[in-house]
Amino acid sequence: ATSGKCGKNLIWKLDRKGTLTISGKGAMYDYFRVAVPWESHIMKIKAIDIKEGVTKIGAGAFEACVVKQLKIPNSVTSIGEGAFSELGGIKTIKLPSKLKEIGDFTFSDCYDLTNIIIPNGVTNIPHYAFKGCYKLSSITISKNVTDIDEGAFALCTSLKKITLPEKLGGIGKYVFDGCESLTDIVIPSGV
Repeated sequence: ATSGKCGKNLIWKLDRKGTLTISGKGAMYDYFRVAVPWESHIMKIKAIDIKEGVTKIGAGAFEACVVKQLKIPNSVTSIGEGAFSELGGIKTIKLPSKLKEIGDFTFSDCYDLTNIIIPNGVTNIPHYAFKGCYKLSSITISKNVTDIDEGAFALCTSLKKITLPEKLGGIGKYVFDGCESLTDIVIPSGV
């Protein structure tokens, strides 16, 4: 099958050009430690097009995909655990302005990712969210982030500069472990 359900009111379809489209309304199912329905076609996926109406990207949904394009609509408010871990081929990920929540390991080991902007709705950067993004050199953190959890940027060896928001109240252990290019950081007084 090259199409099917991936949420109560969502369907997926893989076309002949390799575009995986997720459409409908509502949340995707979580696939963390469970095979995604497009598993047998994963090597054919060249682009991911999530349509307006999808509110949550399921855990583990696009793990280990290598794509040239990724579209995430503004309707997405939540991205599940490990949803894009080990994603290859994408240098910049444009996160939707209405995004409020990202899960642990969401973008871990995205080996081609070079920059990302965390939108204002996100208040927490969870455990190991960007761990092992070796080419990540630029990250803009929302002014509303109050906590950065353990290992969030561990092994981001190309990260040179990061500005922490004034509202930040807590930084977990190993957040910048192995960030060998990071030479200067200012910890806000509220931490």
